[in-house]
Amino acid sequence: MKRQEIKKLILVIFMCGFLAGILYVNMIARSYIVSMGILSDYFLEQFAENNLNTWEYMCYLLKLRVIPVILLLMLWTLRVKRIAAACLLLWTGFSSGLFLTAAVLKLGLKGILLCMIGILPHFICYIVVYGIILIYIFTYPDTRWNQTKSVCMVLFLLLGIISEYYVNPVLINIFIKAF
Repeated sequence: MKRQEIKKLILVIFMCGFLAGILYVNMIARSYIVSMGILSDYFLEQFAENNLNTWEYMCYLLKLRVIPVILLLMLWTLRVKRIAAACLLLWTGFSSGLFLTAAVLKLGLKGILLCMIGILPHFICYIVVYGIILIYIFTYPDTRWNQTKSVCMVLFLLLGIISEYYVNPVLINIFIKAF
């Protein structure tokens, strides 16, 4: 498959999961989502007033962002690497659709804005990291892993973690206080 076809395939798999997440919330879990306390005004106020323990937050981010990348890198040693990568994409899309729909149900337009602020700017870096790995998995054995991929992946992962650590809490607090 050509690289453009691979990118489209990755997007289609993710969007199928995304649609499944939206449908799940709207058809099965709507009443449960609405009754949850997360994303309520009280929850958001508590988040805005809470001061993060910087060391614990950095350890949390490292664990949350590095472990999945390592697991994804380990996928390419499996014979079923493409199936496992597709399952990961489906799950990521499902989770994204579920969370975005829950945010819309609980907060309306404010929920969409909160989700967008919550993933920017660091998720751009993470998308690059996962894109490098997923494109490699789906194009293997036609492409080879090289030092450039490794360096780009590590740099974008670090840039994502740093921006999530420093920029994201400030943006979210500004948003919460504004609304």
